[in-house]
Amino acid sequence: MSSSKAKDKDPNKTPVLKGQEAEDKILDYMKRCNRPYGAVDVAANLKGAVPKTATQKILVALAEKGDLIQKTYGDTLGLGKTTFFVYNQDKLPALPNDKIADLKVELGNVEESNKALAAKIKALSGELAVVRTSLTNDEIVKQTSEMGASITQMTATLEPLRAGAPPVSAEELEKLSPIRRKLVIVGDGMCLRKDIFIMRFRPWRVPERLSTKYILSIKTCQYTSLNFFTLAVFDNYVAEIRLDEKPVQLALWDTAGQEEYERLRPMSYSKSHVILIAFAIDTPDSLDNVTTKWNEEVRSICGPTIPVILVGCKADLRPSTDHPDTPDNPCPWVTREKGERVANAIGARAYKECSALKIEGVDDVFETATRASMLMRNGVPGHSPSENVESKHHRRRSSGKGTVSEKEEGRNWACCVVC
Repeated sequence: MSSSKAKDKDPNKTPVLKGQEAEDKILDYMKRCNRPYGAVDVAANLKGAVPKTATQKILVALAEKGDLIQKTYGDTLGLGKTTFFVYNQDKLPALPNDKIADLKVELGNVEESNKALAAKIKALSGELAVVRTSLTNDEIVKQTSEMGASITQMTATLEPLRAGAPPVSAEELEKLSPIRRKLVIVGDGMCLRKDIFIMRFRPWRVPERLSTKYILSIKTCQYTSLNFFTLAVFDNYVAEIRLDEKPVQLALWDTAGQEEYERLRPMSYSKSHVILIAFAIDTPDSLDNVTTKWNEEVRSICGPTIPVILVGCKADLRPSTDHPDTPDNPCPWVTREKGERVANAIGARAYKECSALKIEGVDDVFETATRASMLMRNGVPGHSPSENVESKHHRRRSSGKGTVSEKEEGRNWACCVVC
């Protein structure tokens, strides 16, 4: 009982209006809002000051007096008819001319203020962009430290010259100048593992389990730095290496093997010094394509003197057990002996095998290729697309299992990356 009395005396509760007071409240609300409402909406917006039933009756009465306009919509969605009420616009008082003039002035002031705010936002956005592109304190400290180390190194180089040391001879300068060689990689790309190949030459992206091998150092061949960029048809990887204590800039070109690039791919052979033809050991079809497609293309464009290295990839997928290789029961993988026979048949300088998964043999592949590139003093002459006709060599599509499935028909086939 006491709780009900407390509710009745609650100061925050909206008092219920009745009679003329309720009618005036609803009419004033409809006039101020000047938009169509239903009885339920009006009662809810007045927060219960007038009950829903009373609100409906008052709205109908005001419509009959002409203060409101009533409109009923049909039952189009099966939800019943809905009646809306809106204040009669003819009964709205006319606004005086001086009031209209004041509102126009106020509107102009608001528009000018908005323009000023827009200009300020634009200026602040420019400042924010500058701040975002500016170096952080840590980056400034790092660059300053690197510049200091560079200055120290240059000072140490200049000190002997200041002391009267003889200048660098032409022979010494030639030793310091890097030898530039271009290596082009071709083959059936779907059989190979491009990502791990990239990681092999970008040590900061090698997973932890490979991080202990991220510096390539094999005998006299050491990779020291790498710049990477990607083109639409060709991917390029420029590696700084040292071969027999001489600097070598090795540009690795990975070509696009899709059929629509047949006319553009020959451009990648321009000025090349060595070609890597790769196939997948677990896909004998890719080895067949070496002779029927890739070797013919390389020899027809680059000539018979270009050094070629045949590379068998995915060596880790070859089982240790022997398997007979007969016409009735062909071996599902490529044996080393068969790879060497194909290498001899196409006149390759060497046959190498590697595993991208285990990072085995990759270094040996590129050391062999770099040494073979030294046999070409000048690269292959340049070719333009107009000078090349579409390839007419037969190419068997490699499915990765020695056969082509129905789902694989019609796919674009990417070209190779070694590993």
